[in-house]
Amino acid sequence: MKKIVIAICMFAAGFLWQPAGARSQQVFTMVCAVWTARADGTVEPIRTSEEMTKRILGSFVCGAETIPGFPWPTRGYDVEVVDEHGVDLFGGRLHKRAAMVAQIARPQIGSWPATGDITIKITKNRIAGAQGIVKIFLSRVSAAGSTK
Repeated sequence: MKKIVIAICMFAAGFLWQPAGARSQQVFTMVCAVWTARADGTVEPIRTSEEMTKRILGSFVCGAETIPGFPWPTRGYDVEVVDEHGVDLFGGRLHKRAAMVAQIARPQIGSWPATGDITIKITKNRIAGAQGIVKIFLSRVSAAGSTK
């Protein structure tokens, strides 16, 4: 089994990177956003770069993991993973995140293809300097029908 690691960084209020691994005939990709809140608790939206967007184009968004850092974010903070048209690819399933515990979620409609850039938005945080990680999992194979 070969493993390929691709690291791409994008700096804003955090950074984005993307490792990729091959497993038999299925290719999975993870896009990881590391964020830090400003002094007023807000977080700059983190968008995929042009190069990263090309790498994930046509892949299906199939899951996410939110990992709060320290200082912990406000309990009930929201995460949105939106496409180039502003549609939340998880349909609100990444809202009301725990402040101290990692959580996972699947998109509300199964899996959805990435058709352009993806932006990760963190809202409803009020803690200055709060940190966290959002991992978005994509697959070259659709998981349509997996809604649970």
